[in-house]
Amino acid sequence: MSGPFDIWIDRRRDELMAYCRQWGSFLVAISNMGDLERPTPSNMEGGSWIPLPGVAPDKAAAFRNNSYTSLWVNPKYEEGYRDWFRVYLESIWGLDGNLLTNVHDVDHVYNKQRANDFGYAFVMAFPVVRGANRSHGSGYEAAMTDASHGKRAKSMRSIDTASLLKLHNALSPRVGGAFTPHQQVVIQQVAEALHISVAQVEQEIDAMMGRAYA
Repeated sequence: MSGPFDIWIDRRRDELMAYCRQWGSFLVAISNMGDLERPTPSNMEGGSWIPLPGVAPDKAAAFRNNSYTSLWVNPKYEEGYRDWFRVYLESIWGLDGNLLTNVHDVDHVYNKQRANDFGYAFVMAFPVVRGANRSHGSGYEAAMTDASHGKRAKSMRSIDTASLLKLHNALSPRVGGAFTPHQQVVIQQVAEALHISVAQVEQEIDAMMGRAYA
């Protein structure tokens, strides 16, 4: 049976997927705070920032638009983001910060090392079951970070389909490997949200894995 924190996570994830259904992939890495405030083709709704009590604005802040509310953290800080997430839970949602336990990592949805390499100022943070998060960290994300060295940075980044698997607590895909039953369920959900076929999602993930491990 799901506990209150699992239910809260499910609702926040559902909001992000609802955004996908309406607008397409949401942003997960930005160069400056204005990237989210202004409606653009990459960020259809715009929105506003909400400071967190006791947290310096260059470290972390909450963001709210018409579809979802999220936490954004500065990837340059190696520590502190679990504490900032607890402040976010308490000040924005009125929840007990201790609901965040060791079951979940506070994940940088866009890889922290890659974000630093590209000079992004803020990255979306989201709780992901520890095993799934670390599977991506040592798998797809590690390989993609290695493959990205020396490449030109975009001003902002939207979530990719492999990271949507992570957001749903599915393990990292493997090069040339078959998708697990859990991955297949999530791929179906992603395909429905992005209004594309399951085959297209699988092909996109396979292509990303091929680039990462090339």
